[in-house]
Amino acid sequence: LNDPGSKQYDELSTPDRDGYEKRAYLLLSKAVTLSKALGLNAREVRHVLTHPSDFGTLDLRKLPTQATDINANALFNGFINLSEYGELKFEFAGDGDGLIAIMEQARLASPPDVPTLCKQLASLTRRMPVVVQNVAAQLQMTTPVDFSSVSTLTRLWRALQVVEKFGLQMGALKKWLTPKPDSIVAMGVRNTIKARYEPDAWQRVAKSIFDPL
Repeated sequence: LNDPGSKQYDELSTPDRDGYEKRAYLLLSKAVTLSKALGLNAREVRHVLTHPSDFGTLDLRKLPTQATDINANALFNGFINLSEYGELKFEFAGDGDGLIAIMEQARLASPPDVPTLCKQLASLTRRMPVVVQNVAAQLQMTTPVDFSSVSTLTRLWRALQVVEKFGLQMGALKKWLTPKPDSIVAMGVRNTIKARYEPDAWQRVAKSIFDPL
């Protein structure tokens, strides 16, 4: 590379070299700014770069650095996933490394089994291991790699929150977890919530729910 007669030297000595260097600097600057804004540490950034598919195919190396870059829209889904990771990290581990540790383990060549990963998640989310394992099973998180993705972990966390809030068994909640809820699902949700209140209290609760709608 340092040989003035080499092809690589000639390429780096072209007038475009400054442009490449500027874009490289801008790319690094954007990646660092994004990482700081989301509170990501070096361990997390390394995992994002190594496993972009776990973060909505986000590739920090493809951040736009000039007006002609056409991949900006493709990065949006990845940014959403990275933002969701930041929220999960805070809600799970209070800004610690517990969540990324589980995602790393799920990607190992010889990962821990699903019950072990559920036990670790139970500790992070302050839930009973059996509850986490049951909910994960209903969500078809049956292999370790299912615990490596932000989207599946987010779905698991939301389901755990609903189970705790409404005191449901996962079997009942499973009927609600559909991309196209119908009137039967809506009635089931309504009746489940209503059963937790006395009639007078339900009138007040229902008013606070349905009036804004």
